[in-house]
Parts: sequence; C-alpha cells; structure tokens
Amino acid sequence: MSRGVTMLLLLLSSGCTWSRTPKDPSDAEAVPHLVPRLLTLGDVLCGSRTFFDLQLVNPSPDAVRIASVQASCDCTTTTTGTVGRVVEASGSTVIDFTLLAPGVLGDRSQSVTVQLGDGRTLESRVVWRAVARHETTPSLIEAGNVNLFSGENVFHFVRWWSEHQVTIKGAARSDVPWLSVATRLTDESSAELTICIDPRRLELGQNVGRIVVPTDDQSRPNAVVPVTANGVQDVVSYPGQLTLVVGETKLVRCADQAGHPVVLKSAASDNAAMLVELSGQSEVSVSPADTIPENAIAARVVVQDVSGYRGSFRVFVHRN
Repeated sequence: MSRGVTMLLLLLSSGCTWSRTPKDPSDAEAVPHLVPRLLTLGDVLCGSRTFFDLQLVNPSPDAVRIASVQASCDCTTTTTGTVGRVVEASGSTVIDFTLLAPGVLGDRSQSVTVQLGDGRTLESRVVWRAVARHETTPSLIEAGNVNLFSGENVFHFVRWWSEHQVTIKGAARSDVPWLSVATRLTDESSAELTICIDPRRLELGQNVGRIVVPTDDQSRPNAVVPVTANGVQDVVSYPGQLTLVVGETKLVRCADQAGHPVVLKSAASDNAAMLVELSGQSEVSVSPADTIPENAIAARVVVQDVSGYRGSFRVFVHRN
C-alpha cells in the first residue's frame, strides 16, 4: 500500500499530468456558428454591386435568436432577412448582403459580426478585390443566378461596363412557358428586368430557364441570367407582391394551386420591421412597423398550411 502511494507521489513530482480524453472534434460543431458560403468573392468591379451571404447554422436542440448583424468595410453594405428571426432547432438561416464596391483599387476585407440573443458573438470575414471597371469587352454586372419562389416577382438589374458604348436592346426569356419577363431599359448601359415564375409549374431546384439580354454589338456576348426554382411552393399568395405605406394594413388571402383557400398554421416575416399575424383560417394581416430604417424596404412573408406546405410573398414598404 505504502509502495503504491510512494510511486504515485514520484510520478506527480516528475511533472506527469493527467488529462481527460480530448473532445470529439464534432463537439465544436454542436454550437451555433457561421459558415461563409463564399470565403472569397474574387474580383469585384469598382462602383458595381455584388452579393454574398453567410449561413448561421444552429445544430443545438435549442432555438437561438439573432439580435443584430453588423458588417463594416470601406464600402456600402446592406443586410437583409436576418434581424429578429428565430433559427429553429437543428436548422440554419441565411444572412444576405449587398455590397457596393468603392472606386478604389486593391484588396478589401468584409468583417461580419452576428450578435445572438443570449449574448454570444459570432464572427466571419469575406475577402475580395476591387478592380478597374473599364475593360476592353463588356462585363455583365449584377446578373448571377436568380432564385424565385412561385408567384414571386423579382426586379433584377443588368448592367454593362465597357470602354466602348454598348446599347442593350431588350430582354427575352428562353423557351420556357412558365417563366415571364418584362423589360424596362433604364439607359444605354443597363436594363431592369421583372422576372416571375408561374406557381403551377414549379419544381424544387429546377432550372426554369434563362433570360437573354441582347446588345447592339453582335460580336460581343449576350448577357445571360439563369433562373432557378427556390422550392416547392404549394401555398401561393394573392397577390404575389404587396406594396404598403407605413401605417397601412392589408389582408392577404392564401390559396393552393387550384385557387382554393388553405388553412394556415403559421405566418412570419424575415424582416423585423414587418408585423405579420394570422387574421383568419386563410388570411394573413401584414403591416409595417412604425420604425422603418429607410424609405423603401422589402421583406418576404413565409406562410405554412396545416399540412406543412410553405409559400411566400414579397412586401415592399414606402413612406408617404
């Protein structure tokens, strides 16, 4: 007995320490964390807008609330679809950013800080490079891929930057019957597209077509905007797009693809400045809060019926 105690004392005095088995590496993923889906944006033309997003993943069984999102760099950045939104258990939410590149060349970094409701802070960083906007051939800006919910209209801007003048002649969709597009030419180097998908023809993840924007110079490539279905939306809302003035409240009736009213289980907005509540079995009451951060905001209202199907419609808010 005394020999055992003596040996133990010798081990301790020689500097040996005891430690528990290291944590499973997966333990680190059991807490909410940010996933930068675009670590590096690459080249961004000076003076142009581009888009990136981060994903907040919450694998824990407890829901967390986003208290605030802050992004700072030598550029203009706006954040949408996050503040006040609850991240469900084992779920995730996407934090969308619109970045306006400054007219200064060189490397830039975008620091993003997400403050959770329980006081925890999550951080991430996105790196990109501002490059000269004048190039020898037209460069398509602000096109990218367009994700749509059924029945939703999206305003999309297409611009050309070139040292040679290029006139956009119009826009036409590819031969897809359930994709519609309207064009308004804003000037000789840009076009505004309104893109909409017929809710009766939508399938999950389906590439529903491409918008082709021709120019007056046949030697230069046309601008192409791919359009992809964002999900199965069996609950469609009427109207698909709603415009409100601050202080105004409207009822939106929700129906299935055949136009029959559906019994709703939930309705929520992805923007804290939008007040949404169920006003009846198939009606949603929508009104903007008194404190609107800017003159015009857009929010997506997501509804879910009792069978679990989801749908959405976009709300635009203006001040008088």
